[in-house]
Amino acid sequence: DIVVELIGGCGVARELVLKAIENGKHVVTANKALLALHGNEIFAAAQKQGVMVAFEAAVAGGIPIIKALREGLTANRIEWIAGIINGTTNFILSEMRDKGLAFDTVLKEAQRLGYAEADPTFDIEGIDAAHKLTIMAAIGFGIPMQFDKAYTEGISKLTRDDIRYAEQLGYRIKLLGITRRAANGIELRVHPTLIPARRLIANVEGVMNAVLVKGDAVGATL
Repeated sequence: DIVVELIGGCGVARELVLKAIENGKHVVTANKALLALHGNEIFAAAQKQGVMVAFEAAVAGGIPIIKALREGLTANRIEWIAGIINGTTNFILSEMRDKGLAFDTVLKEAQRLGYAEADPTFDIEGIDAAHKLTIMAAIGFGIPMQFDKAYTEGISKLTRDDIRYAEQLGYRIKLLGITRRAANGIELRVHPTLIPARRLIANVEGVMNAVLVKGDAVGATL
């Protein structure tokens, strides 16, 4: 009675998922691009058919952030979400800082270790993080999936000098996905960010992910 969607391509995956929903099947997917691009259509179809679409693994791997936003923090008015939500770029930035290596050198190592794909564009240009941020913003703020509205900037232009100068000033550079309430709507952006080195999230290294959520009742939680 449950369809587990394992196909990477969004077009084929969309058709598979919508067909399963039409047939009254619950769906489990880890395809963040599918949800960011076609989530509005998929969730509307699921609601109409009375079936579930489960997608915890679509954002931040093993971190139960989807469940936390939907259930654990449900009594809060979410004010903002900021996270390291792409392990590949976090690994690259960590290695550049720790070993003083150039971006291209560390990227090749990430590919050798299996952290980065042969075509790493989605990771290093921030697209993967923007997919995940789109999903979190939709849950946190009750808005439609709006991937096309996300400002997206990756790390491919960063140099080891950038990393070194940030360190000298007491900062670390992380690729963050940030979404927050603003005066005229919801901000949705992914870009390299200077974080004070003493902050806990600045010390999340390697392929690890971390998500900060600020709620009006609970405050900031990591």
